[in-house]
Order: sequence, then C-alpha cells, then structure tokens
Amino acid sequence: DCLYFLLVTVSTIGYGDLKPDSNYSKVVVIILIAVGLAVFAAFGPAMIEMLKKSPPYTLDYDDSKSSHVVVCGYINTSTVSNFMRDFLHPENEDHETTA
Repeated sequence: DCLYFLLVTVSTIGYGDLKPDSNYSKVVVIILIAVGLAVFAAFGPAMIEMLKKSPPYTLDYDDSKSSHVVVCGYINTSTVSNFMRDFLHPENEDHETTA
C-alpha cells in the first residue's frame, strides 16, 4: 500500500473515485504509472525542442483581411461613444469604414 500511495501522490494523478481494491490491481496501476512517467520523460525533451523551433510570433501581421476592431477594457455607453468619435475622426484616414 505504501508504494502505491507514494507513486500515486508523486505522479500527481491523485486518488479519485476509482481506486484499485486488490494488491494485484495496485501493482498494475503502479506499472502503468511508471510506464507513463517513463514515456513522458523520454519524449518530453523532444517535444520541447519541437516547440522551440516554431516561435509563435515570427509571422508578419497581415491586416488586409481584417475588417473588425477589438475593444478591450471597461465598456459602457460613454467609453464606446468616445472610442467611436476618436476612431472615426476625419484625421484618421488609415482605415476604411462601410455603412
């Protein structure tokens, strides 16, 4: 029992609602946890290297397909009104608007 609880705790799998009742089933669970940890340890570095090879922010932003604006923050009638007044101001000619 000690080995079973130690391995389940260290592997952070937890105890859950389903648990093995017999010693045989505890041995099977211990083997499955050990194999799972070994596979993770073997393939973990390779997966990290693969993720490092493709940085997420290397592509250029293409705004030619963008036809929307994302507004974040505290939004109410006043903030939307101020935003729209500034956004649609005649001096801001770098955007297209459609009616």
